[in-house]
Amino acid sequence: MQQVLAVALNVWLARLLGVADYGVYAFTISVVTLLGVISKFGLPTLALKDVASATVRKEGNDARSVVGQFLQLLCYLLLTVMASAWLFLGATGVVKNEEYKSAISVGLWLVATMSLSGLLAACLRGLSLRRVALAIGLEMLTPQVALLTGLTVIAILGTSVSSDIALAFRLGGGLVAVLILGVIVHRHLSKIPVHMDSRYANLFAVAQATFPLLLFDGASIVLARSDVVMLGLQRGSNEVGLYSVALQGTVVMNTVLATVNMLLSPEYARLNATGDTKSLQRIAVLSARGIFLASLLILATYFFLGEWAISLLFGPNYAPALEPLVILGLGSTVAALLGNPAALLNMTGHQVSAMQILLAAAALNVAMNLYLIPNHGMIGAAWATTICLVGWKAVAAIQVRRKLNLQTTAFDRIMPRSK
Repeated sequence: MQQVLAVALNVWLARLLGVADYGVYAFTISVVTLLGVISKFGLPTLALKDVASATVRKEGNDARSVVGQFLQLLCYLLLTVMASAWLFLGATGVVKNEEYKSAISVGLWLVATMSLSGLLAACLRGLSLRRVALAIGLEMLTPQVALLTGLTVIAILGTSVSSDIALAFRLGGGLVAVLILGVIVHRHLSKIPVHMDSRYANLFAVAQATFPLLLFDGASIVLARSDVVMLGLQRGSNEVGLYSVALQGTVVMNTVLATVNMLLSPEYARLNATGDTKSLQRIAVLSARGIFLASLLILATYFFLGEWAISLLFGPNYAPALEPLVILGLGSTVAALLGNPAALLNMTGHQVSAMQILLAAAALNVAMNLYLIPNHGMIGAAWATTICLVGWKAVAAIQVRRKLNLQTTAFDRIMPRSK
């Protein structure tokens, strides 16, 4: 639901804002997402694990102290990240550019609401299984619902909208999410007797525990967002607007992969634990073939009907987004042939190898964008992203063969069912 709503909102925003201002919006959201990963520092993931385990062990006092330490560290990180980002963007001329200035000003505050709501939602999920859906809904959907409500009001009133106003609507939704989540988490924690014990001696110990999580989350976000940010810094908002429309087309392909991941990851772990390698390879190969066929069908649709669909949904001014859309779609389709090696590595105890591959791919992605964007613009960004996606999946597939002795690409033989 969240992905569907996000795509629908982006289609509406692209039509309302126009290519250049939509580019400003997309650039700012990408900057916010990158800064949010740094400011969260892996805290939500660790908070979910620590709070949930403390609750199961009935160590409520530990859960309370952990939440307090994590919130304190997050506030320090937010102040540091927001100040550093403002200085860096000022040095690069972004905040002096009238095109970006007001949007970035709102976006930096959006980093704070995104980070706080993410941590509070993770704490709530750890404190109460019955509140998982509520926590996810408040964190992910509230800013989008606020944006949808704001755009609806503007449409009714017949007034114009700009990128900074759209970001302000999201900021308002984020504030509402933080307030509601804060109240609910406080009510849960208030039932726990005050106690000063904690498994972490100080905030530095917390940071040490979350650093590996930061590396993994950071590499994933760099792969997903660095092209947009670097395109905005080097080529301007117009190309960002077109390229961001192309990226919306890959959301469909990524949704297919994410759904398969969610369904099969637990099965990978179970089959690995029981030593049933035949079934593990069979499921991996079948899923790779299914994802490839779905991706190939979507790519064919983009190739033959892409320009018509882009013009219909986003408007004729976005028609030049077709070329990067086809390039990105081609990359996703070729990557689908290689299966889902990262999930296999993560679910079979080789998550360090997966993280190392992802970090190398993120570094290569930044380098290729730096090299290709100045001369080739959004086409260069699309090729950089495509090459890195296929490259890291190929390396991960090789690691699966070496470490697990499994052949899991769409080309490989399907093993017979285990008896």
